[in-house]
This record gives sequence, C-alpha cells and structure tokens, in this order.
Amino acid sequence: MTGKRSRCFPYSRPACLYCGSRYFTSLFGRQFLGSCHAPFVLDRFETQLTKELEGISDEMSSMKRRKEELDAQIANLVAAVADGTKSPALMGEITKRERELSEISDRLLFV
Repeated sequence: MTGKRSRCFPYSRPACLYCGSRYFTSLFGRQFLGSCHAPFVLDRFETQLTKELEGISDEMSSMKRRKEELDAQIANLVAAVADGTKSPALMGEITKRERELSEISDRLLFV
C-alpha cells in the first residue's frame, strides 16, 4: 500500500488495538469493523451502558427518598387538620405535596 491510498479508506486511521491493522473493510460501500474489533466495541458499549444505568439508579433512589419525605410530610399535615386546625394554608400545602408525590410516582413507573 506504499504510495497508494486504500480504496476503502482514503485517509489514515489509527491502528486497531487488537490486530494492529490500519484499514477497515468496506462491503457494498459501507464501512464496518472486522471481527477483531468486536471485543473493543463491546467493552466500550458495556462501559457506556453501565454509566447510564448507574445514573438512572441514582435518580430512582433520589426520587424514592423524596417520595418517602413527602409521605411523611403529608401525614403530618393531615394529622394537624384532623386535630382541628382547619387552615387554607394547610390544605394548600397538602395539595402541593400530593401533586409532587403524584409526579414522582408517575416518573418512577416510566423509568
């Protein structure tokens, strides 16, 4: 290939980590990686997928903690109303927390 450009790749590519090849194969005008590249591609995919799943797990844990906090706050507010404290502010706070609780529950169902 000295002095000539590859028909498949007219420009330089980094060498493969597994086989040292600097050329990819072209089939029907499409570039693809050889079988020696599969471990590298799969390792990279696994790493990215693991990061995404950890992020989702952290988000779900955070939402579950907030849901528990809201449940406790709603219980306290309802107890205050049950003790005879009837206040529009208390009712507004209950409504606000129930709305947030509903949003979190919906998000947890679709994650």
